[in-house]
Amino acid sequence: MSPNFLIHPRDKILGSLEYASVLAETLRKSDKRIVVTSGAFDLIHDGHVKYVWEARQQGDVLIVGIDSDRLVKMIKGDSRPVNTEDVRALVIASLGCVDYTVIHNSSLDLVIATRPDCFVTSLSSKRYELVRADCQRVMKAGGQVLTFEQMSENHTTEMIAKIDGNNHS
Repeated sequence: MSPNFLIHPRDKILGSLEYASVLAETLRKSDKRIVVTSGAFDLIHDGHVKYVWEARQQGDVLIVGIDSDRLVKMIKGDSRPVNTEDVRALVIASLGCVDYTVIHNSSLDLVIATRPDCFVTSLSSKRYELVRADCQRVMKAGGQVLTFEQMSENHTTEMIAKIDGNNHS
């Protein structure tokens, strides 16, 4: 098998949560430790890269859930996302530390489908409130939940504001 960085990113995008579930079960039978995280990953910055790299260090396989356009709009407002879910999934899949991505409408559905050994989330209050039930479900099933502190001074919302503020040419 080729090293992960030689796999085309589109081949790392899972078509559905059902497929992610089948894949996770196959990986589990091979004694692989499955790590799952999720987010919008709209405008990629150093904090995103550090976050998914650290998540990958927690197991053998990293599946990154990409929040659907509908979910991002619900969480962050009508002006978001900047990039479509397909673009965001492809960009995250292009990172060598990411084994698979899957677009989802609910991180709880993602957790139910993949039954991760480790679920990684951010300590940002808004994100953590959204995934609290997911964390409880993972722990009840005997899995581990890790929360990471902010890994960068950059934030997508602030990046967008800066771009908008400099858009007077």
